[in-house]
Amino acid sequence: MVSVIHEAVVELFRNRPELAVEALTDLLGVPVASQGVPQSYDSDLSETLPPEYRADLALILDEMGIIVEVQRNPDERKRFSWPAYQAVFRARLQRPAVVLVVCLTESIARWSSEPIEMGQPGLIFRPLVLGPAQIPVVRSEEAARTTPELGVLSAMVHGQGEHGEEIGRAVVPVLGGLDAERSRLYLDLVLFSLSEAARAALEAIMIQGYEYQSDFARRYFSQGRQAGVEIGQRQGQCAVLIRLAEQRFGAMPAESRVRVEAADAQTVDRWLDRLLTASSLDELLDG
Repeated sequence: MVSVIHEAVVELFRNRPELAVEALTDLLGVPVASQGVPQSYDSDLSETLPPEYRADLALILDEMGIIVEVQRNPDERKRFSWPAYQAVFRARLQRPAVVLVVCLTESIARWSSEPIEMGQPGLIFRPLVLGPAQIPVVRSEEAARTTPELGVLSAMVHGQGEHGEEIGRAVVPVLGGLDAERSRLYLDLVLFSLSEAARAALEAIMIQGYEYQSDFARRYFSQGRQAGVEIGQRQGQCAVLIRLAEQRFGAMPAESRVRVEAADAQTVDRWLDRLLTASSLDELLDG
């Protein structure tokens, strides 16, 4: 099944292509000379390259192209596909192109930001990465009304933290002013992303007994509810493993932390069982 969260973030950029330009200019400080609304473009960038290269979303402006990729887990294949996306898109459009990688966690943002050595001396590829550090906490209705999609993305990134209720109170009231399809979808995404306490506070005020309304949510969240519970449990196990491992072996390197956070629940359980007998971090995470 396509990742619920992955598909949801792509949907935000698909519904509001300007969000990609706003992310580049306002959040990352990358100048964009082109004006106007980006237009969707065929995201199949395979050309003659095997296997098929299909980006999450491809957008074009008068003077540049933007590839939007949503990254949820480490994937070494992206070290090869991201430069290919940029090169093929640039050649096809005959204009500059950039790769914008959207990450919902800091560990994946750090992984995605690592420079990619291209082999040719002096040639290094660096994707433009939009992570939690660049995605603002949307605290006011005014800010949410200006860019509702950024408000939803803020909830998806920061909704589990201390600002979850604050984000919900800012974003939810403006969603009724959108078209019916976006309104239902975005409300579902915000509520799904908030912590239980923040969601309960909003539901108590506005939507007692809320049930997901959008076709998107009914399609994905029937399975996503249980998946969300399982993900939350796995994240808790990962946090415990990292804390205990660092007490035994010292600070955990970034690459090991990323590996732990990306592991499935069964693997994390195995590492937890091995924690007391392992003599080093390498031995702990061996297999």
